[in-house]
Amino acid sequence: MIALTTQQQIIIEFHQLLENKLFLSNLQSCNSKDELNYYIKPKETLIALHDKFLRYGTKKATSFLIIDIDKVEEFKTIEEYYQEVKYKLGGTEPNWICKTDKGFHIGFILDKPIYLNNDIQTKKAKEIKTTLTEILNADPNGSHRLIGWWRNPLQHQSVLNLELHNLDNMYEKLKIEAQKMGISVSELVREKLQMTEEKSMQNMQKIATEMRKIEAILEQKLDKKSEEFGANFE
Repeated sequence: MIALTTQQQIIIEFHQLLENKLFLSNLQSCNSKDELNYYIKPKETLIALHDKFLRYGTKKATSFLIIDIDKVEEFKTIEEYYQEVKYKLGGTEPNWICKTDKGFHIGFILDKPIYLNNDIQTKKAKEIKTTLTEILNADPNGSHRLIGWWRNPLQHQSVLNLELHNLDNMYEKLKIEAQKMGISVSELVREKLQMTEEKSMQNMQKIATEMRKIEAILEQKLDKKSEEFGANFE
């Protein structure tokens, strides 16, 4: 019998944990960002876990809260950065931190899934992600969504942790850490909603402008057709 090192045992257990928490027998996965421009056919989850990128969560639920760090103030080893994150979060340890091209992905695995039709759970999860983004100076575009594509920690340089997180406990603990830093979670959420509303309004204005342009072009074409039609009877 081959004796496993502690790290090897953690990797084996983490592989099983990830497989269980993905809740799918078939999973979308790929090995390059370019592939994300096309439809990716799901494959058997055990096979998908050998790929570099995974789609976390479904339209109904997720067990993951993942944060994208694009910038780190100074060079740090992944182990040093893990300890820094733990300190900033008041002792809360992520389930993984893995290296990316620009920085790190930080993942938390929940003991129970968040059902996206549960407004209370979804609101807490979004507030947690907003708070984590602020405390860790993360990228909002890659951090605020609940469902999406992120790196597979099993296929990148990573630090792994097997301890699961409870959504309610995590919410309360991070709220305390945010208050220590003078961060208002509710204010952050309001700002995010306001930004989303402003962006939606800008998009609607752009669509309205384009529609007016199209209508003007169509009117010109109709006028021209009418002139041509009338000329045939002169």
